[in-house]
Amino acid sequence: FTKTEQRPTGSQFLHRYDFSQPISITDLQEFLRGTVYQTLDPEPLNAQRLINVTVYDIEGAVSNIITIDVSVEGGNDNSPQFTQILYTACVPEGARGFLLPGNISATDGDLLTTTTFTYGLKCPNETVSLGSSPVAGEGLIMPFICDIFSINPETGEVSTCNSSLCVVPRQVVRQSYELILMVSDGLLTGYSSLHVETQETNRFPPVLVSPLNPIGRPEGASGLGLIAQVVASDADSYSPNNALSYELAPSVNQSVFSLTSSGALSLIQPLNFETQCQHVAEVIISDGAGATPDCFFGGRKSITATIGVLVMNENEFDPMFVPDAALGYTASIVEEAT
Repeated sequence: FTKTEQRPTGSQFLHRYDFSQPISITDLQEFLRGTVYQTLDPEPLNAQRLINVTVYDIEGAVSNIITIDVSVEGGNDNSPQFTQILYTACVPEGARGFLLPGNISATDGDLLTTTTFTYGLKCPNETVSLGSSPVAGEGLIMPFICDIFSINPETGEVSTCNSSLCVVPRQVVRQSYELILMVSDGLLTGYSSLHVETQETNRFPPVLVSPLNPIGRPEGASGLGLIAQVVASDADSYSPNNALSYELAPSVNQSVFSLTSSGALSLIQPLNFETQCQHVAEVIISDGAGATPDCFFGGRKSITATIGVLVMNENEFDPMFVPDAALGYTASIVEEAT
């Protein structure tokens, strides 16, 4: 007889068997039970197999055609996997009960089974075993605490513990943590890593290094160029809390003034005393330059520096007569006057 194995994708495998003596249907069934040539896996698109069996008599004529529908039952043969190889997060110093941002989750390749995950957490050089589920089909409901962090075994959310004994140290003491994430489906376990950065809380606003006095500039082209260098400092110890940015306030005429990222203020348009004898440039100085929202704690703090610019009048015009618009200048002389 010949056996044709039909996959759902349309491909076929044809096998032919010749027997030297007649074989009963019972013996044929037993033979077919032992002719699985490869491991069947329900996860790919071949969870179901159709096997067509054609039986020939001793003279070569077809005596029977049998179709066998083989369904492959799913099993737990794939370990769960996290959706990321490496997760990163930031936590403020001194935090208690702080929920780390980030969506930690896992998937399982066993598509034909319903999986309940249990999440765990451990530190390097610390042995933690997930064990086995006490009830079939259920994950372990067990919290895993690593150093000052804990993980929700059902959701995978990581947080700092809410006790005074496990306050996150100041950044100067410890700047980062390397944690190992675990997820179990009750039999197999997958792993990932979590890198946590400790960030200093932004406490102090910027301050000007020296006061900015009013500046006098001559009118005309000679007054163009650098007119002031705005310099500030920040008492916070680490970036981005002490990283400063400089920008002109929205009210400043930016066709007259320009400002570099380092606080250099320049005059880019000639001033005219006769039109306007005084200008004001406001510079906003902010900390937290380059900070990302998830790694910046305490809020951005800003100050405004005001620079007054006095336009110095230049002697740029010759004196001139102003004639009467209608008659010009007129004069009269009295006859015989002395």
